[in-house]
Amino acid sequence: MNSVGDAVLRIGPALAVVIVLLAVVAVVVNRLADNGHARGTLTASIRAVVQLAALAAVLGIVIRTLWASVLFVVLMACVAAWTSSGRIIGRRGSLSGTLRCLAPVAGPTLLIVT
Repeated sequence: MNSVGDAVLRIGPALAVVIVLLAVVAVVVNRLADNGHARGTLTASIRAVVQLAALAAVLGIVIRTLWASVLFVVLMACVAAWTSSGRIIGRRGSLSGTLRCLAPVAGPTLLIVT
């Protein structure tokens, strides 16, 4: 890699075709297995594409300034901690649960960055 534009994975039409084919294979396998997950797999695939496209659009805007990048990282860490807290306790995440999930990630990260 020689520049920022270089990537390990080339983004283009071939990648889009591969992603669609893999999603179709996953749906077909679940359908053939008759395990009831075919519709969920299709829904999850579509949702993932939409979410990643939205994330790419936001990142394209956010990375232009340092303060926006920092704010974005903090927001993403808090949302991830809140989601994790809710999954751990089996209901909506609480502030104390969120802080407990955030501390193991934020602490080492702050030590490394500062």
